[in-house]
Amino acid sequence: MDEGWTLISDFDGCLFSNSMPEDERAHVLTVLESIRHAGHTIIIASGRRPCAVAPELTPFLNIVDAFIFGNGAVIKIGEDVIVQNILPSKLRILCRHLDAIDSNYYVDSLTFTKSRFLRSKTGNWDRDDASVFSVRVALKNIEEMARAINLSSSLGLDVIFWANGDVGILEFMERGVNKYSAAKRVIDILHKENRAVIAVGNDYNDLPMLLHADLSICVGNVPEEVKMASNVRAGTILELVNELSRLIEKGVWKNDKWVEFN
Repeated sequence: MDEGWTLISDFDGCLFSNSMPEDERAHVLTVLESIRHAGHTIIIASGRRPCAVAPELTPFLNIVDAFIFGNGAVIKIGEDVIVQNILPSKLRILCRHLDAIDSNYYVDSLTFTKSRFLRSKTGNWDRDDASVFSVRVALKNIEEMARAINLSSSLGLDVIFWANGDVGILEFMERGVNKYSAAKRVIDILHKENRAVIAVGNDYNDLPMLLHADLSICVGNVPEEVKMASNVRAGTILELVNELSRLIEKGVWKNDKWVEFN
């Protein structure tokens, strides 16, 4: 196995927080630059929509090898963008069902995020069915969630659960689309297949990459399932990047096993 490694990390709550002091933000960037300089690979895997990329991501553009948006539906490597859209026939059936049960939902594409309730106010909004990569639903109750999950299964869609503050979100995507599958595709494109993988996350949508990585790290106060899927827990972002800095110095993979992560 290549002694270099690939870091796949969620962004919000793992590498960035609005409450972080400027010196800590600068320290995160410095450590990531050191990781790249040492010959390792960095992939940021976020649930953020590509049409809502905020200024806080700008300093990372020249540091990381690739960005993953929309929980795996969108991959950006340099100027190249790869999108895994929902088949229009599946999308129309799903949206008709959500309309029938009066759910508030959002459809996402590379260039827009639109709410179902926008249609109720303005008539039919212009939805380009062929460009939608996900549908997100704010949960009202367990019964609604169960119906939605059953429908997604019958349509051959996958469902990702994650939290937005205190609100639970179900996200419908094409079968097999998640942060890990997207990261694996990036790794194949960059020809880094023989490297060990470190995954960093803090929510349910990070579980696929945490479960598949050679070393999994959760950050902060995370759900129990995320904690169980992780080898190591970092209490804060600063603690995480300090540990990553230590991994640069002592390596990660030696004699076909991981060096202790103390």
